[in-house]
Amino acid sequence: MPSILLAVLFLALFVAPQLWVLTVMRRHAGHNPGLTWTGGAFARFLLDHMKLNEVKVEETDRSDHYHPLAKAVRLSSENFHGRSLTAIVVAAHEVGHAMQDATDYAPLRTRTRLADIAQYVHVAGTLFIAASPAIAVIVRHPAGLLIGAGAAALMNLDGDTSPKAAKVGRCPAATSKSPRSAGSIPRGNRTAPASRSSSPSASSR
Repeated sequence: MPSILLAVLFLALFVAPQLWVLTVMRRHAGHNPGLTWTGGAFARFLLDHMKLNEVKVEETDRSDHYHPLAKAVRLSSENFHGRSLTAIVVAAHEVGHAMQDATDYAPLRTRTRLADIAQYVHVAGTLFIAASPAIAVIVRHPAGLLIGAGAAALMNLDGDTSPKAAKVGRCPAATSKSPRSAGSIPRGNRTAPASRSSSPSASSR
């Protein structure tokens, strides 16, 4: 019973607000001919008004975000070109992150550092997964599967669920059987040819 209450509390505190925000954004995502600005134009207007001329406004095929290292507000196509209330609000939100960056806002600096660490973890996980089959062959033991599982756990720290990562992640499981199939030939099989070769000589005698 307590576990059910905790699950309900989690849904109420975290999942429900996100669903509500997404519902409201979808409701107001339609084209509004009464709006003067597109999302991209409005973001540019706000940045210029705040003298943040060095910050770029770019279209992206990913989700809307502000990149503090590239100094760029990046909006999805529907929000970059769209004339909707959602496009305006999203553009203003991402410009707010540019303002935080310009004023050296401490939580944004922390978030940026964590993002850098997550990138390094992603690279380390990829290297571990790629190396695990070779390690398994070297040690002649299916421990490569365990190494790959550990690397996959590292990969999950940064939430990488791309198809490429999933494809590489299957390598340890697919190659964990390789030490057995690529192992040395059993001694019985080695001596079999010798016994066959000696049998004619024995019969000749």
